[in-house]
Amino acid sequence: DTLGIRKTVIAYVNLEMGKEFHEGYKERFEELGGEVVASLVYDTEQRDFKEIVNKIAAAAPDAIYLVGVGESLSTIVRQLSVNPKTQNIVLTGDFNFSSPAVINALKQHPADVYYTDIAVDPQFKELYESTYNEPVNSYAAFAFSIIQIYQEVFKETMSPDEVYSKIASHSFECAINNIAFSEKGEPTFTIDYKHL
Repeated sequence: DTLGIRKTVIAYVNLEMGKEFHEGYKERFEELGGEVVASLVYDTEQRDFKEIVNKIAAAAPDAIYLVGVGESLSTIVRQLSVNPKTQNIVLTGDFNFSSPAVINALKQHPADVYYTDIAVDPQFKELYESTYNEPVNSYAAFAFSIIQIYQEVFKETMSPDEVYSKIASHSFECAINNIAFSEKGEPTFTIDYKHL
């Protein structure tokens, strides 16, 4: 509603994560009154997105929701950014946008970019940025958080069932602020909304 986005295209990587994010986003976007005018899938090793970019241009959406990882995500962003028919379309995404290579590609996109990211603890942010002289990203914070959780959970040798009981239904203060696990062991954490 804030951005006035009514029509979107979803372009997602052919992985389980991509399919789940596609379905969740599509369901919620349509529930809020939006229309998904095209759903396009691509492979992790794909580097030529001409066909997908042309389909996006033909659909003429208000925005594109991109789901992907690594080099293929950076590449599709770069190809969208140089095509005159897609370079002025708003890009939206999730925490996968926060990898350094993707951020560099996103900064070249002429239109606005909006994405959700995992919130990073301010103390970790300060330490990371002073140590590495570059902006913190959620990938680094998430990896460090896993180490912090392992350190807390594995204070002694345990069976898999004991490990599960130490994690499920518990929360941990870490580099991504607080991560809480459901009784099934599914994590939840604080989300930030970002604009480039």
